[in-house]
Amino acid sequence: PTPTGSDGETAPEPGETFVDEKGNTRRFSDEDVAWFRALKGEVDAIERRERYEQMFDRQLDRLGISLTDDQQRQVVDETIAFRTKVRDAGRRAGDQTQEDRRAAMDQLREEYKQTVFSLVPAAEADKIVESMGRYPGYGFRSRDRNRPGGGRPR
Repeated sequence: PTPTGSDGETAPEPGETFVDEKGNTRRFSDEDVAWFRALKGEVDAIERRERYEQMFDRQLDRLGISLTDDQQRQVVDETIAFRTKVRDAGRRAGDQTQEDRRAAMDQLREEYKQTVFSLVPAAEADKIVESMGRYPGYGFRSRDRNRPGGGRPR
């Protein structure tokens, strides 16, 4: 079905109309909407993974690191899991003190580092983990307050 009056990107609402394959105008049912949202969630996850894989490929090229396909897949899987945990921790941070939030983030970073070191040779793992602070969105930030921007990588 093709939603009408929609951008095609957002899930339709029950009762919204579409033109079916026979050219008939129909309304989306609750089941149609649930199916569309589930499908959209799957497509979003696939696109997110593809973006991470492309980003990670570029990062490995810049760092001069060569990993096997299996190693790269595992590190990408762990990076996606890590970023999800960081995002979820940020959402739950409202009731925590700054010190508790920092401790929780430090623990997530340490777990990620240990995982990366368990997946790839130490020299490559060092480069991967060290580079994480250079790229926004990984949850790694420089603690060097003398850098421009309060220690945030540029």
